[in-house]
Amino acid sequence: EMEQKQSALEQAYKARLESSRKAWERERERREDAERRRAQEEATTLRNAHENEMKELQKRLEAAGQANAVQVEEEVARVRREAEASLETVIKTKEEEMEQRLRAVRKEA
Repeated sequence: EMEQKQSALEQAYKARLESSRKAWERERERREDAERRRAQEEATTLRNAHENEMKELQKRLEAAGQANAVQVEEEVARVRREAEASLETVIKTKEEEMEQRLRAVRKEA
């Protein structure tokens, strides 16, 4: 009878341990999913801001329609290159930050 009680206690302990492990895993996955969603939203916001900047630039260039067409094209190309390089840098930085946060979430969990 003592062995049965000990066996039952061990089974209960193992079940509780497994339940805790599963809960911990679900929480870690939830945190990672939330971090991914937040990073995706941030990237979308950055892309939208970039598109808005490009539209604004286009409006300003159109308003300055008296300028030489070649100069306008060169300016558009230069600003576009700068904006794209800036956006790439920001996105890379945000991706690195996201990876660091994901690693931190994994370490926490």
